[in-house]
Amino acid sequence: SSAASDVYKRQQLKTSGAHILMSNKGQVTLRGFSEQIRTHIILKLNNTLIQPKQRAVLQALVLGYKKDIDEEQYEAFAAAGALHILAVSGLHVGILFIVFSRLLSPLLYVKFGKQFRSVLVVLLLWGFAILAGLSPSVVRAVTMFSFFALAGMLDRPTNGFNTLFLSYFVLLLYEPNWLFHVGFQLSYLAVFHILWIQPRLYKLYIPKYYLDRLIWGIATVTIAAQLGVAPLSLYYFHQFPGLFFITNLVILPFLSLVLIGGLFVVLLVVLELLPPSFASAYNWVLQQLNDFISWVAHKDMFLFEEISFSFFSMIACYFFLIMLVIWWKNKHSKRLIHVFIAITIWLGVIVSENKKVENEQLVIFHSFGKTRIGHQKERDFILYHSDSLSPFTNYPVKSFMIERRVTSYTSAKTPRVFRYKNEWILCLDSLGVYPKVKKPIILLTHN
Repeated sequence: SSAASDVYKRQQLKTSGAHILMSNKGQVTLRGFSEQIRTHIILKLNNTLIQPKQRAVLQALVLGYKKDIDEEQYEAFAAAGALHILAVSGLHVGILFIVFSRLLSPLLYVKFGKQFRSVLVVLLLWGFAILAGLSPSVVRAVTMFSFFALAGMLDRPTNGFNTLFLSYFVLLLYEPNWLFHVGFQLSYLAVFHILWIQPRLYKLYIPKYYLDRLIWGIATVTIAAQLGVAPLSLYYFHQFPGLFFITNLVILPFLSLVLIGGLFVVLLVVLELLPPSFASAYNWVLQQLNDFISWVAHKDMFLFEEISFSFFSMIACYFFLIMLVIWWKNKHSKRLIHVFIAITIWLGVIVSENKKVENEQLVIFHSFGKTRIGHQKERDFILYHSDSLSPFTNYPVKSFMIERRVTSYTSAKTPRVFRYKNEWILCLDSLGVYPKVKKPIILLTHN
């Protein structure tokens, strides 16, 4: 809980190496080797002209190290719909896959060049994964694009969906628990919908010029990916960044330059050849990125928060999306009927859940050292608590209010005894002082 984590922060102890009596380095692992490289690079980056906020973004982009990003900066990226930029995942690996493939394209003119290029691309991608700390998200993304690279070795047509699901299957064989990781689900949903929807979207308009093609390509990829992840994001995070389209349209064209530039900075820092002018120029670019993200994040009217979206609403939404895309790709009257059936099911889920949240209930919220009692009747909510601070913005009360679609709420001091549906409830704390009540339900509080 947040209270417990605060306690641990206050009790944090730091010591020097002189006070350590015995240490054991342990067995050398690839993950440990990767961490040593990353720590060494971070120490060297601290001595450059790149400022802390910009350096934190660089470390997140290239090294997958997000611990130096402060809370305000992190929330700004989340509000702007650009949080995926800070997490090294399929987006970054996909950019590197395209860049490495194009840089090595001259190999296609030599014998077995196609196979040799694919092997080199895979090796470079895994080299980046080691540089980024071999985090689960990086390993998943590199594995996925390694399959795409190796599929390019074959001298026959390959299917992107088959390659995607093959990597999905192999990763789940390696670590079945990844199926329940939010990042894993979002990554594969985004790539699947890009493969499925983006080509059709792109054909709606045929650009004539390079800049047109670039902007339209980014726009269609962004729309396809967002359609794929929006229901799942609403279910998990209950918010939707209204300016995600503008954010991605501005940032994605320059993300390749920022990412490749970051790799150059890291390489030059390791070789101790980083010119101060290059460091200053890269710092300025990252500062513009941070300023733009901050500007977008402060447009509060476009950030839709506290959206109640249940598991069944998510399933119904995906069913509707699938039926709609199938009809769009092959406009047939029978498929249009399926779309209307999907809409009916979705509306039925909404009506059913609206009736469900109107039921009266009493909820006990237990957390470390605190007890809060919530009484919900229709869309009204009363919270009884003994805290000095308002708990409405904290977990789990906030999550409950979002799920139950509370529209009005108030708070009051926890009573010693109260009545709910013809039952007396006695709140007993460590003092043991309580009024006499006949056959109450006893609630042990504050411990």
